[in-house]
Amino acid sequence: MESHRIHAVLFDLGGTLEEVWFDEPLQRHALPGFRSLLERWIPLHNLSDEELYSRIQKGMSQYKPWRETHMREMSPEELYRTFIFSGMGIPPGIPKEFWEEVAFYYESQFFRRELRPEAPMVLEELKKRKMKLGVISNIVSRTLVPFRLRTCGIDRFFDVVLTSAHLRIRKPNPAIFLKAAELLRVEPKQAIYIGDTLSRDVAGARKAGYGKAIQIRSFFTSLSDTSNERETPDLVVQTLTDLLKLVPMNGDTP
Repeated sequence: MESHRIHAVLFDLGGTLEEVWFDEPLQRHALPGFRSLLERWIPLHNLSDEELYSRIQKGMSQYKPWRETHMREMSPEELYRTFIFSGMGIPPGIPKEFWEEVAFYYESQFFRRELRPEAPMVLEELKKRKMKLGVISNIVSRTLVPFRLRTCGIDRFFDVVLTSAHLRIRKPNPAIFLKAAELLRVEPKQAIYIGDTLSRDVAGARKAGYGKAIQIRSFFTSLSDTSNERETPDLVVQTLTDLLKLVPMNGDTP
């Protein structure tokens, strides 16, 4: 029956279409460039590199429970004024474009991002099978996701790209999943979603009534999910290629 047909496949970006990881040496290597960028508007002469790094780490660790509790994304300016540079007397009137540059630098340089090698072939094949494709990503930067899709050469495959930076709501809020289905003009049950976390990706797709919630493991899986997570995926896949088994040529679920 029509209700059992799959018409859309939606993806998380970081950890799903991309492998993303970080460690302290990588982030410390990125720190001088970050400092140089920040000092265009923010006086940091009283902060050593160690103090700046500590502020960034502490602020981001404090932002994490806030955003997960509220299922909301702050703007870059809100985030850095509230959690990173609180109490420093940051001058008013700093352009929004600057704060976006800061968010983009952090997301692109404090993390190593590599497209999963099988992604282009899988996306090409899904398009041949007449699937509508979308991306739903949690991220502070408004420009990072479009930039990554474009520079990886896969932006042409996607009919819809939604980010928490634009909508200001975060997965697992079902509203972002429902908005994607609405824009793709499919019923939620006619879509499958694949992401690397139970707490955000699987939980959100389930709440929105997607046909299947699929997990692919990544560096972030163990960091984001705890042993007492209640959500269980419909399937755990090892590579994106495994998705092709779920979407036959005619779109019927197997």
